[in-house]
Order: sequence, then structure tokens, then C-alpha cells
Amino acid sequence: MPGHRMDTATPAATTMPKFWMPCSPGDLADRWSILNLKLAKASTPEQREACQRLLHALPWPGFDETAMGVVHALQRVNQQLWDLEDDVRALMAGEQTDDAQRRFVEAARKIPLLNDTRAHLRTRIDELTGHTPGDLKVYRG
Repeated sequence: MPGHRMDTATPAATTMPKFWMPCSPGDLADRWSILNLKLAKASTPEQREACQRLLHALPWPGFDETAMGVVHALQRVNQQLWDLEDDVRALMAGEQTDDAQRRFVEAARKIPLLNDTRAHLRTRIDELTGHTPGDLKVYRG
């Protein structure tokens, strides 16, 4: 495909090809944040190693103090999303009481709002670093 590049590492290093694509600083910060959450939640050495390998492969753009403040806010929002999604999964798997259904609806309603905040923070990082926002939210209706 024109404009796309795929490099492959030596088979001794990994059997997975490396794909390269343009990425905005906000998208990169979001990926970094999620990988750090996965690393903190990893339950096996293999999971931790995979997260660390991916984190070490990410370039870091050297954000200034203002942008780092937004990166930390993004990290907090991603943590909230992670916790809510865990809650939703647990409630889906558990007993379907009226209270569980109420808590499920409350948690599920918060997720899109936090995703909007997440998108705003990624866009703000892009703006602070002089880049065109990398991801645009598109909604139905």
C-alpha cells in the first residue's frame, strides 16, 4: 500500500513484524499510558515482559511540563476507564440483582463520557506540541 512501510526484525529477535505508522503525540501518550496500566495489572512474567518490550519500543517525544501535566491527566482517565470496564465485566458475570443492574448502568454510562475526556486530552497534547490532532471522534446522529 503506498505510503506504508513494514520492517521486519531478524527472526532471532522476534517472529512478529514491526509495522510503522504515523502517530500523533497524543496517540503516543495514550498508548504509553495504557501499556503502563497493563504492566501494573500483568499477572504473569510473560505479560510483564510483553508490556515492557512494547514500552521500550515506544519513542518518547520529550514533553514540556505543561504537556506532561496533560499526559498525567490522561493516565488518570485511562485508569478510571480500566476500573469501570473491570466493574462492568464483573457485573455482567455476576448475579443479576436489581442493585447489580443499577450499578452496571451507572458504570456503563460513565464510559463514553470518560472516552470523550480521553479524546479531548489527546487532542490537547497534540495542540501543546504543535501537531495536528491524530484522532477525531465521530458520532452517530
